[in-house]
Amino acid sequence: MFRLYKKQSIRQKELRDVYDKAAILLLELTRLHAFESGNKRTAFLTTKKFVITNGERFRIPDRESNVKIMIGIRENYYSQKEIKEWIKYGKIKTFKR
Repeated sequence: MFRLYKKQSIRQKELRDVYDKAAILLLELTRLHAFESGNKRTAFLTTKKFVITNGERFRIPDRESNVKIMIGIRENYYSQKEIKEWIKYGKIKTFKR
């Protein structure tokens, strides 16, 4: 968790709104790999809770195809800006290896 906090403190100028913070949260929790299993699911649900708790709408629909997107996040396929747009508007380009 220290690693996540340290990176966030470095990026303070980038954190303009809840969606910026949520994008970093999703990105870092996905890559942190803190658990033996369930890391992508935990990152997704934690980010959803964070956005809703902070009074914003989480617009990513519940779909099985989100698993591929989460793999793309883990593999650095998506930028922080693309992740923010996904959380905010529910749309993102298809993950391709």
